[in-house]
Amino acid sequence: MVYAMADEKKIRHVLDLARRCVYRGQALQAFAQLESIRQEVDDLPRTSVSAEYELIYAGALGATGDPVAEYAFDDAFKRISELSEPDPALEMRAHGDFGKCLAEQRSFGRAREECRLAERIAESLDRPEDSAHFQMCVIGIELQERQDPQLRAFQNLRRAAVVDGYIDMDQRDAWFYYIDEFQRDARQMVAARKGNEASVDYFRGVLSQIRRRRSEVVT
Repeated sequence: MVYAMADEKKIRHVLDLARRCVYRGQALQAFAQLESIRQEVDDLPRTSVSAEYELIYAGALGATGDPVAEYAFDDAFKRISELSEPDPALEMRAHGDFGKCLAEQRSFGRAREECRLAERIAESLDRPEDSAHFQMCVIGIELQERQDPQLRAFQNLRRAAVVDGYIDMDQRDAWFYYIDEFQRDARQMVAARKGNEASVDYFRGVLSQIRRRRSEVVT
């Protein structure tokens, strides 16, 4: 039993590595990681490990633009539904990953639906950061779908968050702050803004304020 637990820990470590590769767009590296544990996973049918393996594999296919990816996601959802014990967190991630894949294929309506499903599961699990993440995904999808001029501002917010390591809750609140400000006076020139486009530096300032306020509430 000790060996089995250690073995599963090793498998999950490799799955984590593969998932990070998928999120970074490194599909070939993800496939290599998955192949290294394929035989061990085959010995664990109808488990969350097996379902997660299929989900990451589907995401890697999606990252390559392979049209087979959608069928692979169908298989992952099927495996998740057949688990002896429900795994809502894995189901949440599956909807989110599938939504990302659909958005990259510009199937925006379906992508939005999948991300909203993921958001609802996150709310039911009381996971506010995951909920904020999927809210941001939906916002980005809707901006792309409408070809909204505000998409560039949204992308600048994402860049600003990467620079200073802000969580999705901070980003969501920064976006709502920006939209409220923009709607309050669309003609006003805000500091560090080019025309109606909020710059990376503008959002770095807003994010800093939000983080400071959040820390004050916690303390």
